[in-house]
Amino acid sequence: MDNWIAKRIRAVALRRVVAWTLALAAGLLLATSDHRYIANFFRGPYPLARADLDELSKAFGKSQPEFASAVEQRRAEWQAKQGA
Repeated sequence: MDNWIAKRIRAVALRRVVAWTLALAAGLLLATSDHRYIANFFRGPYPLARADLDELSKAFGKSQPEFASAVEQRRAEWQAKQGA
């Protein structure tokens, strides 16, 4: 027969195991439900040409697209040539 201290230690340990199991399950659910975000995070930004960016601005207007993109320095070079 266990004494009171052993029962309390066992109860606390069980609560911790249950809490960490729930946290792990929630983390796995979040990671698998948001596949696009996780994939973009590990793959990095998409390389886009100027024509791709023009299509995005037409489709989304002034709002941000749903994915990260990398822009080459051509626009900066073009602005430097224009004297801006």
